[in-house]
Amino acid sequence: MRVHVRVFDSAKKIVFKTDDEVPAIMLMVMGESREAMMRDGGLIEASETVNFFGKKLLDDMKAGRRGEELRLSMMNVMMFLWLANSIYGDLDAERFSRSDAKV
Repeated sequence: MRVHVRVFDSAKKIVFKTDDEVPAIMLMVMGESREAMMRDGGLIEASETVNFFGKKLLDDMKAGRRGEELRLSMMNVMMFLWLANSIYGDLDAERFSRSDAKV
């Protein structure tokens, strides 16, 4: 899965971008241990979790973090997006594995 991360300023100009290749199966396996938590919390809590990790990714970018630390933040966002959309949406593993993502 190719993940494209873009951060825009108020004028809609790209101020940060990165692209990375992440095995979708790895994100799905990482999420297995968190699936029960996402189900128990319901849709609103799942959405809040995705937002929390999205904000962390943005904060990491603004703080100048790069490399593996930034990659881990991006992977957390993608893992929780996978969980939320597979539990509360209609995203299945096959379609997720074939997809690219824009964050």
